[in-house]
Amino acid sequence: MRIKLLLINVFFLIACSLAAQQNFKPSFIVANNGDTIKGYIDYRNWEYSPSSFQFKSKLNDAATNYKIADCKYFEITGLDKYERFDITKLTAPAWAMSDWNQLDTTIADKVFLRLIVNGIKLSLYEYNENYRLHLYIKTPAGNPEELIFKEFIDTVDTYSIVTKNNYRVQLMPFTNYNKKLIRLINNSEFRLSSLRPVVKALNSNVTDYYNKDYYGSYAKRRVRYFAGAGVTQTSLRYKEKTRIGFTATNLQMTKSDFGTQAKPILAIGVDVLQSRQHQTAFFRAEIQSGYFSFINKSTETDVVTGNKINNSYSVKEIILLPSINANFNLTRNPHYNLYLGAGALYGFLFFPESEVLSSNQTTGKDSTYKFKFAKGNAALKFNAGATYKKIDLALSVYTNLEHGNSFTFKSQQQLITLRLAYIIQ
Repeated sequence: MRIKLLLINVFFLIACSLAAQQNFKPSFIVANNGDTIKGYIDYRNWEYSPSSFQFKSKLNDAATNYKIADCKYFEITGLDKYERFDITKLTAPAWAMSDWNQLDTTIADKVFLRLIVNGIKLSLYEYNENYRLHLYIKTPAGNPEELIFKEFIDTVDTYSIVTKNNYRVQLMPFTNYNKKLIRLINNSEFRLSSLRPVVKALNSNVTDYYNKDYYGSYAKRRVRYFAGAGVTQTSLRYKEKTRIGFTATNLQMTKSDFGTQAKPILAIGVDVLQSRQHQTAFFRAEIQSGYFSFINKSTETDVVTGNKINNSYSVKEIILLPSINANFNLTRNPHYNLYLGAGALYGFLFFPESEVLSSNQTTGKDSTYKFKFAKGNAALKFNAGATYKKIDLALSVYTNLEHGNSFTFKSQQQLITLRLAYIIQ
């Protein structure tokens, strides 16, 4: 128990230090006078649109804090692009408990908008606050115009939820009456993953800063799925000397080890991401399944008659291991990650065959006894892994899975799994 607590404490100390580390990436800024300054920006993978950032011309220099008033554009090379604009933005959340028209007020602000699509006819920008997502379109000669989306409860007539997709009307003038484009807009939803391809299609020629090497798209996807296979090394041994209460016999079983074996496993799972692109931390839910067959032999003495008995134990096992764990990245890179994680699981154990064949050396009589294990128990899981683009490689170590039956037949099973999976988006 002390070792487990020590591992957990060390894990969380590492996680805290990783969360506080700096992450300066090659970047450049455009100053207010139009000068371009190359250097490095502390890229925080902003969940909400930043109002300031740390910049240094050289990695060894001290960082300077740049605010919205200090530059009109900045770019983290290969990652995000932000441009300063004077905008008007809606003050109410997208969802309201009363008629949204009563709350349809705007305020002026100067902000950094994140560039999603840069088109020759129409560009798409994002500004994200903790209470709502703002999306803006902009023509080359125009100012950013916020796309309007409303949901509210009709408190006058039906008390039903009313959705107003005003943004579709705003996009229609750019279709040039093209039926396919009109259909695309009418089927769209108010989210980046839906509107980004719409704005891209509205441009006859588009320069799109979308990078497919990231986790999906610039839309803040919160989940990613994966499926794969691997190999599990497992060992099964009795925890302690114990009496087995088979019917019509009393066997005193000594400590017995079924040995170690490696078998294939299948795995599926889902990651809940902290933010888009590179994740500082993410939560993983995974299910692994495998099949094992254990055989062991021993010679024991019947405590009643004193006869020598040869026992052959046969255990066939199907395991189902659902687990939940938190993972923290050791690197900050949009293309690959190294991570450490810890969590918990519950092992569901199924035994299609669990029996012992006993041969009495004195009487020559053979007897077969069947026994049942408990269906499983909880355990801890520690893992380390690496993700490169769409491939995830993970090494997992499970603490002892104990199982037994009504006759206090107790054993411990240890598992070490190496799994390769493909990330599905």
